Amino acid sequence: MKNHLLIVFCLLASLACASARPTDRVATAIPVEGVNARYGFGEVYQGEKIRVEFMILNPAPYQLSIEEVENICGCTTTIASKTTIRPNGSLSFWLILDTSRLWGPQSKSVILDTNDPQRRQIRLTIEGVVRERLRCEPRRIQAKLNEDVYETTVKVVNSSDDSLAINRLEIEPADHLAAVFVDRQLPFTLAAGESADLRFHAELTRPGVKLVGHVTIGISATELSLELPFFVERLEPPPLRRPRSF
Repeated sequence: MKNHLLIVFCLLASLACASARPTDRVATAIPVEGVNARYGFGEVYQGEKIRVEFMILNPAPYQLSIEEVENICGCTTTIASKTTIRPNGSLSFWLILDTSRLWGPQSKSVILDTNDPQRRQIRLTIEGVVRERLRCEPRRIQAKLNEDVYETTVKVVNSSDDSLAINRLEIEPADHLAAVFVDRQLPFTLAAGESADLRFHAELTRPGVKLVGHVTIGISATELSLELPFFVERLEPPPLRRPRSF
């Protein structure tokens, strides 16, 4: 089956140090022929944006239209220079991946629905590995208990190759909750690979109460922050059993 689409895959990038503000990744143009274009961006730090330009060419003798763009993940956005391509024309289509809430191996795609009877859909994929600058162990706080007070300690680890300055600690909602770094005062610096203990305290004033929210840890000199979600519930007491009558 003859393909009427030729996708020329072009990338822009700009590398930044781990300690600098998150910026975009760039690379040289890579041509890809077919309807399944894929690019590996390698390894980036969390918070960087990956900007990929796909130049879609239409060698067919009829106009090609992009009728719909399906973003599979909320972490991707798209920008198209137009929605139709005249015969022998081209269309610049940008795919932008925000890695702020991602970590580990990633593969994200968008699907272009077209009027081409030979190729109704074009899948554009970017993939790679996102490294965390800062991580929590465990990644979330979750507990169900019968007591009126809950406390736990979370280890906050600098996963980057550079020192990070921690300058902000917020908890939302704040009622009946507290979070504090043990033996540390804000702002403080974590060397590469170093960790700090974060003490979490919740007061469960009555049976059945649920406290749901997140703790935000801010990193100086970047626009990034780490969110530690929590869910803490005080269980209802078991129903009283009535004595059997004989």
